Amino acid sequence: MTNANKILKVLLSASALTAFTAGSAFAQSITRADNDFTLADTAVSNTFTLSYSVDDVEQDDITNEDGADNDPDGPTVFTVDRLIDLTVQSVQDNTVAPGAVDETILFAVSNEGNDTHGFLLDILEEASSTTTSSDPTSGTTTITYYIDDGDNQFEPDGTGDGAAAIDYDPANPPELDPDDVLWVIVTRDIDATAVDGDNVDILLTSTASDATGTALVNDTANDTDLDAAAENVFADAENVNNAADGVADGTHSDTGQYLIASSDLEAEKSVELHSIDGTTCAAIPGTEVAGTGHFIPGACVEYVITVENDGSADAGAIEIADTLDTNLEFVAAVASGFSTGALTTVPAANADCNVVTCLIELTGGTLDAAASPGTGSPTVGTITIRAIIK
Repeated sequence: MTNANKILKVLLSASALTAFTAGSAFAQSITRADNDFTLADTAVSNTFTLSYSVDDVEQDDITNEDGADNDPDGPTVFTVDRLIDLTVQSVQDNTVAPGAVDETILFAVSNEGNDTHGFLLDILEEASSTTTSSDPTSGTTTITYYIDDGDNQFEPDGTGDGAAAIDYDPANPPELDPDDVLWVIVTRDIDATAVDGDNVDILLTSTASDATGTALVNDTANDTDLDAAAENVFADAENVNNAADGVADGTHSDTGQYLIASSDLEAEKSVELHSIDGTTCAAIPGTEVAGTGHFIPGACVEYVITVENDGSADAGAIEIADTLDTNLEFVAAVASGFSTGALTTVPAANADCNVVTCLIELTGGTLDAAASPGTGSPTVGTITIRAIIK
């Protein structure tokens, strides 16, 4: 006889159950090759020499070497213009819990051009986000950066890319030499109301600038003055996922993501008659003994506390406490399905719950994430308790 008495059904986030530790944004790298372009403002100079004879008599050479009497104009010279080509790449997203604080995502910004210039940075929470930060205007979002030491690997905190992250200042933007890489860290809090499967999409845009933060301007006119100062030629690619990011506009962008992973827990407690005469009560699971189906003194009853996790994050630090009624005698208890944890408080066998407190307690429990979250196939943990009716 079963009397399924559901006493608890709750939906909990991972932040309420476990100290969720997000993946580190460190030890990342990107694959790229240096362009080794000729630097902007380089004067490219060329000369030629023409030798000839008349009636087998050698004549003076014709040359455009600087200072030659027959060519006072000197060598042909042109100035290499400034190729502005920058890329933004999302390097590492982050899986976080609702209510998490100071969570990071990582971007790489590269100078693919041929001159040193500034890199303005701007972030935008995209419309594709299904949740938000705690408050986009609360100051919880910060941008910091490291300048790569040349190996295209993110090695912060003194291991290669600098002793500490540098706070971004739009009036004094970071400057990169050609082929240099900037590691950009976006840090923000996550709304506590976010649910499993939500996402926060962050668009990072970088714009070529001078050292004071003024955006560079593309020179669209043809250069007819061969030895003039270098002019700006935009050559950046388009981010097809961002309508505001066009081809050769001096900007580039990419999207990083915070993915919300939460445990989705339900818990219930049921009771049923195990044996009318108390037999096999201590053997869990054992075999239920058929009887008349009455809860009479001497009968063995079985309580089962069932916890289900249908979310994409493990639920940790689980503690379950159950105190039996004083009209019972405790017989036995077992826990199963939890990847960590144990019954740390259990009464002695045959303890009279009117004489002692019959507390059964599980501590340090972890219930793993569901293999297919949200599909109704949760990970299940149980505590089974047997007792005799006095």
